[in-house]
Amino acid sequence: MSPERYQSKSKTIFDKLDIDWPAVLDPDGWDGVMHKFNFTWFGLVVVDTEGVVRGIGVHGEQLSKLMQQIYPDHQ
Repeated sequence: MSPERYQSKSKTIFDKLDIDWPAVLDPDGWDGVMHKFNFTWFGLVVVDTEGVVRGIGVHGEQLSKLMQQIYPDHQ
């Protein structure tokens, strides 16, 4: 799938789920960032503005707390 198609589909999903926090889409998947950071599975990976991986596979309350730590001014 082309990067433009990924971008279009992700925007639709983000809008539908009201996701308004910063997100990165890697259309290269396993050959891109996933490979560079040696991730062996696909899941939610939280990276801060400095490029530091802050969470892997976090969900629910744990994800909410992590996002508040990274983006304290974004409520």
